[in-house]
Amino acid sequence: MTSLLQWLKRLEAETQNLGRVLEGEQAALKERNMGTLPEWVAEKNAAVDRINALLERLPQHSGRPQPSFTMQALIAELEGGRQAEAYALWRRIRRNTARCRQLNEANGAIIAVLQEHNRQLLGLLCNQPPQLGYGADGRLVQADALRLLGAT
Repeated sequence: MTSLLQWLKRLEAETQNLGRVLEGEQAALKERNMGTLPEWVAEKNAAVDRINALLERLPQHSGRPQPSFTMQALIAELEGGRQAEAYALWRRIRRNTARCRQLNEANGAIIAVLQEHNRQLLGLLCNQPPQLGYGADGRLVQADALRLLGAT
């Protein structure tokens, strides 16, 4: 059952790497360094692909099919001393993935703000009349007064 420990170690390393990549993407977005952004996005996609490939190769134990397991049940099948190490790895993986989710959502919000800013600038440069939309109260408002979901 050491294959589960090896799998957890690889997953921990990949989730740490994804966090590092998301931090790099965020720095590029905040600095508006669009020249490096495609590299960060490609690296992020590759990291996610590696994590997905690992998830597809999750070790199966006790003959249970994958959908009917919990990680705690898989770890419980390990010999005593290895359980503590596996639980510690699993906790770190969960922390890493929560951090990755937060970073990815923050990056999405930054992108939404940048897109809205670009849209407004293009409208100004192209001398377009203001776009109309509906506000939260259902009244007609100028689109620049509308905020994208998640944008701050």
